[in-house]
Amino acid sequence: MSQTEQWCDLLIEKHECGPMPTRVELVQIDGDTIRLHVPEWVPRFEFVECSRAENRLYYILKDLETVGWDQPQGIVVIATRKSDGSFATILWHTTYPYIWKHLQPVKD
Repeated sequence: MSQTEQWCDLLIEKHECGPMPTRVELVQIDGDTIRLHVPEWVPRFEFVECSRAENRLYYILKDLETVGWDQPQGIVVIATRKSDGSFATILWHTTYPYIWKHLQPVKD
């Protein structure tokens, strides 16, 4: 890649959205147990990294179920706080497995 290029996993054409049945996952973030609502069909996952704002969670997950790649796919998620204190997933974007290489600090 030239110095004016940067690798990017770009999703612009295909989206699914709307009300979806959910399941609740109990996750540990910064020592707190958080109830996270995710669409019921999503694969088992492992937390890689999470950032928390007052009413949002931004996190990167590793897909533990999808096969067909030489390494797990990544998942980028945004969740927003519900009135009961739990968090509801509002964005779930599966990435190519190549994301793991590119999550390292960018080399100039």
